Amino acid sequence: MSESLKHIKNRIRSIESIKKITRAMEMISLAKLRPSQNKLESSRRYLEKVRQLLSYTLAQTSCADNPFVAAAQCAAAAGKKIALCVISSDTGLCGTYNNNLFRKAAEFIKENSSSKVSLAVIGRKGFNYFRRRGYDLPLAYHEPRGNYTGAMLEKIVSDLTHLFLSAGASRIHLAYTRFESSSRQKPVIEEFLPLSVMAAQCAAITKEYLIEPDAQTVLNELIPVYIANKMRTAILEAKTSEHASRVISMAKATDNAKELLEDLILLRNKVRQAGITKEILEIIASAEALK
Repeated sequence: MSESLKHIKNRIRSIESIKKITRAMEMISLAKLRPSQNKLESSRRYLEKVRQLLSYTLAQTSCADNPFVAAAQCAAAAGKKIALCVISSDTGLCGTYNNNLFRKAAEFIKENSSSKVSLAVIGRKGFNYFRRRGYDLPLAYHEPRGNYTGAMLEKIVSDLTHLFLSAGASRIHLAYTRFESSSRQKPVIEEFLPLSVMAAQCAAITKEYLIEPDAQTVLNELIPVYIANKMRTAILEAKTSEHASRVISMAKATDNAKELLEDLILLRNKVRQAGITKEILEIIASAEALK
């Protein structure tokens, strides 16, 4: 009985330590979520403005000579070389965040089985997942702290645009988790390159812009800005969703630890009471035997 009680007490101490860790991780992720969400909202607004300007400029000039525009890539698309860039996390303990994304990516690869799909992976979890399954990963990026801004962002964009321009892929898609709210994140796959001519958005623009020196020059400057901010926003979407998923996951883990602790404390009390009862019965039996 004493061994059983000791074992239960050890389990209680262990679960109490785990509960403290999960609670701390929940609070840390919550603290990271709010600044990340603010950055994401700013990046979304900026990207939308750039997209509107790009749509307007595309409508003012011929795009036949621009390699990033979809109309110029129709002939190259016959090769059906597709690249998929998967933006995952570098660390775990974020629930089904990565699994849902990998399932979405696997469905995309299966749907495009007639094409040759090459993979680029951002995040250590994605790198480990696809490497274990035998995929070739010529482009893989991971940072210890998950910081994909600055030089790392420039390298990612440079490598993907070079892959596209060198005909290594006629289409490049991004697979990431879009942040919709603190309780809802959705894995999506969007086309990254080539750029589609956004006629619908252009029709919605009522304001006219004065383009100087000319539309073609502005277009050549605007497209790299749009591509870089599209990638930056996708990474921010993924990181914000990761923080939100970790908050939810750690909150559930903390609640589960609380429930388990309640059950173990009740069991400990029952075992302790049973031990006390047994000792009382032994004392009574000994007293009766001495009479």
